Amino acid sequence: MRGGAFPRPCIHDRLGAILSRYKPTLVIACYGMNDGMMQSFSEANFQAYQQGMRRLKEKAESAGARFIAVTPPLYMADTLEKDSARYNAVLDIYAGWLNGQKKKGWLVADMRPGLSRQIRAAKEKDPRFIYAPDGVHPGPEGHVMIARSVWPAIASFLNLPPEVRFPEGDAFRKILERHNLFKLAWLSETGHKRPGIPAGIPIAELPRIPEDVCTKAVPKPGAGRQPRSLKDTVPIADLILDAVRKTGAPMLRENKEPACTGPEKDT
Repeated sequence: MRGGAFPRPCIHDRLGAILSRYKPTLVIACYGMNDGMMQSFSEANFQAYQQGMRRLKEKAESAGARFIAVTPPLYMADTLEKDSARYNAVLDIYAGWLNGQKKKGWLVADMRPGLSRQIRAAKEKDPRFIYAPDGVHPGPEGHVMIARSVWPAIASFLNLPPEVRFPEGDAFRKILERHNLFKLAWLSETGHKRPGIPAGIPIAELPRIPEDVCTKAVPKPGAGRQPRSLKDTVPIADLILDAVRKTGAPMLRENKEPACTGPEKDT
């Protein structure tokens, strides 16, 4: 399906490569914003979303990972009156279906109520506050709001503390730098079809990133490979996983060893 300048990439085109090469122990999946194609409700799109989420959960769990689904974020939260297609209401339907899967044993974190409350509070404090300038992609404050909205549920699923302090300012920018470095590396490693994405560095050259430290540097030529763990090579959900790391959760301390990407094996 086409939803802009090019057909929307599909996670299932590369899901097998992601699961086999990254070997995640935890998968947090937030889909829906693009799945309705920014249009009025379509039963066909809705059924495709449901099928895709069921397939994603099945594949992740078959690969040995815990699976947490997150409801889609808000659309046009700053100017709902301009949402002529009532697309935010479409996402309410998608979120309602996801929440309904809880009775089937799904782990679902619903961001929408908490996110809506935070946006209203921010606008009451400062009427000039903008959550998402383009109606879709939130700014830094919006990302933190999303993290705060989903953390209570995720913390309960993983038996972690319900309250945690998320990074802001310079600390947030460091996490974003880390995110981009590892995101591009793993996108290149597992393959993708989105045009215009810069190539990432080879996985073997990713630097080891200690807790609370971010660097764009790569190891010096000839340096040996460093062992990698989940806390070092997280390409997604960095705010959430940064909070998980700070709790010291042992189940997330070490990931399974990534599959070797070349003839030489990690040591």
